[in-house]
This record gives sequence, structure tokens and C-alpha cells, in this order.
Amino acid sequence: MIAERERACDEEVLRRGAEPRTYAEGILAVCRMYARSPLTAAPGVTGWSLKKRIEEIMLNRRIQGLGPLRRAGLIVAGLSIVATPVITGIFNSARLLAQPAPTPRFQSVSVRSCQDLPNTRRGNGYSNSGGVLRTGCVQLADERGLGLIERAWGRRWPALLPVKGQPDWFASDLYEITGVASGDTSPATIEGPMLRAALEDRFRLQMHEESAEVAVYELHIDPAGPKFSLFLEGSCTAQPISFPAPQLPAAQRYCKALVAVQPPAIDAEGATLQEFSRLLSSVLVRPVVDKTGLSGKFTVHIEFTPDASTPGYLPGGELARFATAPTPGTPTMTGALEQLGLRIDPGTGAQTRLIIDHVEKPVTE
Repeated sequence: MIAERERACDEEVLRRGAEPRTYAEGILAVCRMYARSPLTAAPGVTGWSLKKRIEEIMLNRRIQGLGPLRRAGLIVAGLSIVATPVITGIFNSARLLAQPAPTPRFQSVSVRSCQDLPNTRRGNGYSNSGGVLRTGCVQLADERGLGLIERAWGRRWPALLPVKGQPDWFASDLYEITGVASGDTSPATIEGPMLRAALEDRFRLQMHEESAEVAVYELHIDPAGPKFSLFLEGSCTAQPISFPAPQLPAAQRYCKALVAVQPPAIDAEGATLQEFSRLLSSVLVRPVVDKTGLSGKFTVHIEFTPDASTPGYLPGGELARFATAPTPGTPTMTGALEQLGLRIDPGTGAQTRLIIDHVEKPVTE
């Protein structure tokens, strides 16, 4: 392209009647001045071969027109000059975008075994505020989905994210993790990616996800319609992630979203029916999928008598030693739901699971 530019310039000068020798000497004179000039800036001639250029001027040859092949070559060269930096930028940006963001980590982490603490109530002492997480004494994973792994990897639809492939010691060993981050770190980051990183580092935990078809309960509305209340906006404040929760102004309170044991009950204020389904999933033997089709927020209170569908409240279950007996005549979960205009039907659905590939007992403090 540089050669074609210089040829085009020379051809135009000669076409306009310039004497070839005079024109060539003028170019050489400029080059001599440029070569010996002491100035920082001076006129000069750069680019294509000067010797060949002078030869063509003196021979006064007409420069060849651009045939199809030469024209195609120039087009390709021009496109390459324009496209190369663009393509390079695209690939470099894709490579930069593909690089994962650094995993946030605690500034310090300690792991304590709770095996020497008799009658320890699981999770007792939990807090997450001010940049400090204390998990309380908890299993890494349990059948109810309330272990440290389930907490760190979060809740998934339709229920708590189940963990499979755990070793036998998961059922008996309890651990308390204390992680310290900067005070402005959000509670969600602390109990999400930071807790995940601590489990992976200290327990050498490696897992993968898989989806499986499982038995579920489908939550439906009775044809007669629901018998629970719409949520009155402003009647309570949504629960924060941090614990202990900040103190509210006078006359304000936090909305309930809990599974109670004294007596067995579920309370949900300002909750969607999908959120209520997750609370049901935590006490029933199957995940519960919301099939009601109802949108909006509701207030739902349900008390029930434990039976085989709520094994955590039966003798030997996780909640049994803390639960009190329900009021005589309280229906089982199925009957209690029917009183609210709800029913649960057996069905199947896809469920994401975490599969443990490797885990080790940690060195504890």
C-alpha cells in the first residue's frame, strides 16, 4: 500500500507536466537536507524504496493500473489492517471476561470441633453481623438440609439443596466455624461464597451438581378457594439475612418466617406461596412445589400433629427433643392444610443435588 501511494503521487506530478529530472533532483535535495539537518524537526521523505522510486521517475514509466488481482490484494491488505486489531481486541476481551472473579475469603477462619460439648443444641450461638460469622455447632450436611454445606450453597427451588455421598462421620461430627471479614461485607457474601471457600479450604471439600427426578408434593388450591389472609403491607418488616437482627423502631416488628416446635407449627407472614412451600419442604418427607398459581404475599399460620409425613417431630427425629405436644384434636399436616383450602398431591419433579467427591476431617483449633 505504501508503494502504491508513492507511485500514485509520482504519476500525478509527471502527468501534470513536471520534468522528470527536475522532480527527481527535488526529492533528492529534500532527502540530503533531512539527513544533515541538526533540527529536531525537518521535512523529509520516507516510505517506499527511494532508489526504485527515482528509477521509475527517470524512466517516466506509466504506473500500471490496478487489475483485478492487484485490486483484490489491496482490499485484503486494507481489511487486514483494520480487522487485525479488532479481532485481537475481541479475543483478548473474551479471555479477560472468561477469567473468574477472585473468590472472596475471610480474613481469618477458625474451626472448632463440638464433640466434647455434651447436650449441645445444634446451631446454638449462631450469629452473622458486623463482618463476623459464628455458625454454632452444626453438621456439615444432614437429612433435613440444615447443615453447613446446605447453608453455604444456598436454598434452591423447590426445597433445600440436598447433599449426597457424605461419609458416615457427617451424622455425628459437629463443627463450629468462626470467620472474620471486614465490617462492611454483606451478610449474604459472608454466609455464601466466603463460607463456601472456608469449607473447601479447611475440609478439602470437592463437589459437583447433578439433576435427578425425585418424588415431590405439589401444592394446590382447593376448588372452594383459599382460607388464609392476604398480607397487609407495612404490618411487619421482612427478616434480614444478618443475625442478630438490627433493633427496629418502637411499634415495628419483623415478619415471621419459621418452623416452630413448641407446638409444631409453620408461620409465614408476607410470604409468597412458593416461600411457604419451602417451609413445608423443611418438615415434610418430600420437597413441595407450588402449583397454586396464586401470586402476591400472604399470611399463613398452620399447627399440626406430627405423623409419618413429618418425621423430624417423631421420637428420634431432629426436632422431637425440643417439641411440645400439640393441642388435643390438632389435625395432621394434610388435614391442617385442608383447613386452609390447600392440598398436597404426590408427583415427580427435577431436583438439583450436590454430590460430594472428596472431603476430609479438618485440623481444629
